[in-house]
Amino acid sequence: TWGALAANSSVVNSYGHVTLTGSSSSLNVFNLEASQLSGLYSFNLNVPTGSTVLFNVSGTSGSFAYPSLSNFDASKTLWNFKDATTLSVNGLQGSILAPFAAVTATNSGQTIQGQMFAASLNGGINFGNAQFNGTGLPPVTNAVPEPASMIALGLGGLALVRRRRAAKK
Repeated sequence: TWGALAANSSVVNSYGHVTLTGSSSSLNVFNLEASQLSGLYSFNLNVPTGSTVLFNVSGTSGSFAYPSLSNFDASKTLWNFKDATTLSVNGLQGSILAPFAAVTATNSGQTIQGQMFAASLNGGINFGNAQFNGTGLPPVTNAVPEPASMIALGLGGLALVRRRRAAKK
């Protein structure tokens, strides 16, 4: 999954002013703790123009109070709250992937410039027209397990038929 991708970029937090630096022209991965997102004043993103940015945010709960965001391309930014079960947002640049989270919009006047995939959403928030079209992310593939129960059922059925035939003789 994307949450397991190794970081290839740096994060420097200086008294609530965060500088994020990446050099990949295709995909810049930043790994953050949810606790790092609260109480921030600004996020300054330094990545090559046109590159995709993936923020893997770990932790079961988080709060993002919409700090000043500089140099973000919302259509190329994905916030992956991979472990979150609760999340409070005030607005954001980029799309949010939080499939297990109950998301609360804490300020109805703010905007998420992107899309959101979450378990639920409470509160009012505006969504901008920035569809995620990032590139460079590996495809997510899940192995489909072989239906072992169907095989066992089939073998059991064959054994039953064989037993009935033997009993008739």
